[in-house]
Amino acid sequence: MGSTGRQGTDSLFSMDQGSVPINHHDNLDIMTAQLRTQFYYARFMIYRPFVYKALHFPELMTEEDQICCALAIQSACLWPLVLAPPKNKKRLVPHLFTWTQNFVGILLILRLTTENECLKKICNERVNRKDLEQTTTLMLEWIQDIKQVDGIAEWSWKMLGPLYSRHG
Repeated sequence: MGSTGRQGTDSLFSMDQGSVPINHHDNLDIMTAQLRTQFYYARFMIYRPFVYKALHFPELMTEEDQICCALAIQSACLWPLVLAPPKNKKRLVPHLFTWTQNFVGILLILRLTTENECLKKICNERVNRKDLEQTTTLMLEWIQDIKQVDGIAEWSWKMLGPLYSRHG
């Protein structure tokens, strides 16, 4: 397992970029990150109904439902697009508004993992809390940075800022 918690991504994506080689191709990083992020987004969408069930019908959650809910939340963590090097080249990412909207949805769910008792229990037992914190930080940084050029991010920050005011 690499720094992103996924096999095979050690050399491509990390929390911090470090030095960039002279012959480095920006578009390859961004396109690779987009493709890998789309995979995790699709996996998140498959398991997202279990998050809904945990929020609305916690008394009906089975062991298998809890596992699937945890898979949804794990699938939303540490997406390659929010890691370096793409996180340092946000303005080169196609369709910024789409990613911003996805990140807002994820951030709302991540916030609920600290407030909702059922989600909190599932995450404490089955999801790496450090991954949740790092994902939250990276996605908030994304939205805060991109709000200067993305109207959806600017609007979203007005909602997310107060929700995450204690997040540093």
